[in-house]
Amino acid sequence: EKGSEIIRMIHTLIGEEHFQKGMRLYFERHDGKAVTCEDFVVAMEDASNTSLLEFRAWYEQAGTPSLHIDTTFDEGKGELTFLCTQDLKNKKRDSKPFSLPLRLGFLSEEGNILEFRGPGNKTTNEHVLVLTKEQEKVSFSGFSSRPIPSINRDFSAPIHLSELQSPQDLAVLMQFDPNLYNRWAAGQKLAQQAILNTYQQSKDESVNNRFADGYSKLCQDTTLPPAIKALMLELPSLQSCLEHVTPFDVERMSKARHSVLTELSSNNRHHLLDLFHAPKPANKEGAADARKLANTALALLTYSNESSWIEIAETHYKTATNMTDRLAAFHAIVAEPSEVRTKTIKDFYSNWKNHPLLINKWFAIQSSSRSIDTFKQVTQLEKHPAFQRKNPNNVRALYGSFAMRNLNHFHNADGSGYRFIADAIQALDPINPQVASSLTKSFRAINSMNKNNQELMKESLFTIKNINGLSKNTLEIASRFIDACPP
Repeated sequence: EKGSEIIRMIHTLIGEEHFQKGMRLYFERHDGKAVTCEDFVVAMEDASNTSLLEFRAWYEQAGTPSLHIDTTFDEGKGELTFLCTQDLKNKKRDSKPFSLPLRLGFLSEEGNILEFRGPGNKTTNEHVLVLTKEQEKVSFSGFSSRPIPSINRDFSAPIHLSELQSPQDLAVLMQFDPNLYNRWAAGQKLAQQAILNTYQQSKDESVNNRFADGYSKLCQDTTLPPAIKALMLELPSLQSCLEHVTPFDVERMSKARHSVLTELSSNNRHHLLDLFHAPKPANKEGAADARKLANTALALLTYSNESSWIEIAETHYKTATNMTDRLAAFHAIVAEPSEVRTKTIKDFYSNWKNHPLLINKWFAIQSSSRSIDTFKQVTQLEKHPAFQRKNPNNVRALYGSFAMRNLNHFHNADGSGYRFIADAIQALDPINPQVASSLTKSFRAINSMNKNNQELMKESLFTIKNINGLSKNTLEIASRFIDACPP
């Protein structure tokens, strides 16, 4: 992945024409030969007459760069200044700043695209800013009022970007940014703020109200490509929300996220139904994108206060003409206990029991369900005749999905999820130590957990560590997590 990101950044730095010229030169020089990364970079330099000396740090240094941007606006001059700081504190002593190509633009508070003058005093509405120092100031002018920055468009530099963006600015970017990546990113940040606001039980409802308003407008936006709209409607995962708090309180964060989803789904129910029932285009690619949007809308409807979604999901399951729709409907149905769920689980197994890949999906969807009785369901599935511990794919589908994707149930405050996985590891290790050691990694968050869950995780890790004849890898992983945990 890093290699492809580096090539994409070189493309951003030198442009399409020079990049294609560089590719031709690279193959002319080296086709059929053993080459190095240096050979590729030199070809790009020669083709574009551009020095990429500072860019070589990407090949020489490990890790993802962190960049913090502070902004100040001089109203008298109509000038916005960036103070850009690369965080090298946790890097090696001789670490160098990375060369970071940041594609950026600016919007007005009304969402209009603004023209501006950047380095070189050229008037434009988009600019690629190349940062090469640990700290540097860059100014942009030509503004009549404070602009809203849209930074790192198209994820032009693969970095951790920290910038102080107000909920008001994020709401504008979420609705109007012409760059679809940054529009999606702004929506994710605003959603994150709304969930954290709910988690912290803040009395300031302005963030949540602003996000709710932006989300409603998003539901009604007919200009977005369906696949992009589907991505923008999805909220940040529980895992990504937890990364913003210390220590992790999984149950509380899960409830906060669920609360935000319930409000969004209930308030936009009619819009989501319109998206679900929208006609599908005839062409294959267009139909696939439309299915993605419709199934995202269905998944969101399952959080609604009204229970009629279960009938919609059941009909969707029964009338599906492709496995994408059938699995999406199945996923929705198993979200809550019901007679429909019981019937659908039996029906899916009956129809597809001779298809191992689909039965693994059947296991995985049930074990990752948010349903209140999922733990009970998973312990029953463990005894199902189709489940074989000697089959690594069965194990990953049932145990792996539960431990890695169902954080709320795995991290249950009573420790039942930890004990269940510890018992599974004990049974698996003599059969397949590689899979057992991989499953042990589900305890990796022990240092981030609250005290109660930390102690319960430690108990289960000691259970694993004390297994007679435990394989070397599983023992090493369990011991490492125990040793890293505070006493």
